[in-house]
Amino acid sequence: MNKKEIRNAINKAAYMFAESLGYQVSDDNDGSFVTFLKPGDNIDNSIDWSRSQHETIVLNCASERTKADAKLIDEHMAPIIKHHKDEYIIHQIIKILPWMMKKDAHHNAKALLIAVRNGEITSGETYKLVKKLDN
Repeated sequence: MNKKEIRNAINKAAYMFAESLGYQVSDDNDGSFVTFLKPGDNIDNSIDWSRSQHETIVLNCASERTKADAKLIDEHMAPIIKHHKDEYIIHQIIKILPWMMKKDAHHNAKALLIAVRNGEITSGETYKLVKKLDN
């Protein structure tokens, strides 16, 4: 998946989860945000989803239920976002590092990413490459 496909997959998962909580998804085509609103609620109880930051935004005056639902959406989305971003990084590692081009490339690239994140690899060109991709 390329970055656009990853963003689209993450956003689609957020829309589906919001719908499962009873929200209607409204897209005003501005490209930045999508609004989640339960039928019969006023706009103060809406949840905005940032398409680029992949997080919810609610007004301070929103109901406690709306704030709790926004938190639930963010919590639900966190592992989905992490998974998609990790897969992108792993594929970039495989493309960039020629020694990864073998049968177990995906497994090896994932192990490399985990090793850098866990502090098991802390220097060298490979470390610098993975850290750059992981930002």
